[in-house]
Amino acid sequence: MRFRITMTAAFLGLVLSACGGDSHEAIVEDQADLMDEILDILEDVDDQASAKEAAKKIEALSEDMAALAKRAQEMGEPTPEQQKRFEEIMKPRQERMQAVMMKMMQYPELGQAFSKAGESMQK
Repeated sequence: MRFRITMTAAFLGLVLSACGGDSHEAIVEDQADLMDEILDILEDVDDQASAKEAAKKIEALSEDMAALAKRAQEMGEPTPEQQKRFEEIMKPRQERMQAVMMKMMQYPELGQAFSKAGESMQK
């Protein structure tokens, strides 16, 4: 259960930090692209070996996640209208994330990698 909360919090951190960069829209598009990349990696996991490889790939994306978080922080808060539009953009990714949560629970190294990458966003 704690794992699920951690994973959800990390994902929501990506979604909710969608409010920075050169423009709010640019950040949301970059975050959507990064989440698609992470989800593609997770969806390809089907055994222990692929889980270990996926964990390495996700950890390698931590710098990108940190850069997005920094841009979001510098931009400030979006308007309520923008936030609503951004939530719609990210909604399909949330649904995909829910679908891969079982894999992340089955292969602990995936959860650890995702948590480490999420922690980089807070530095």
